[in-house]
Amino acid sequence: MEKREIVKVLGFVNFFFKLPDDFNGSFNDALLEYAKYRTENKLPKYPGAPGAEVKEVDEESWNSFLEALDEGKRANGGILVAKYEDEEWKPIA
Repeated sequence: MEKREIVKVLGFVNFFFKLPDDFNGSFNDALLEYAKYRTENKLPKYPGAPGAEVKEVDEESWNSFLEALDEGKRANGGILVAKYEDEEWKPIA
């Protein structure tokens, strides 16, 4: 896996978090729900800290991120805030 001097990164790799059934907010609202959950349950400061469940990032995902950086982008990948309804996933907002 290629190494680079990338100082800080926020990464979601195959990450899912169950939102409340009555949730109708935005992506920012979903992030706040997750942060609230982590705070209320006194989970480790960082999801990758000892005692937290974490999965290693695969090389293909990392290299795709590096390619996006080379193209002048700051992010790569997809984000889903959705509900399952009528046998399909639909965006919430």
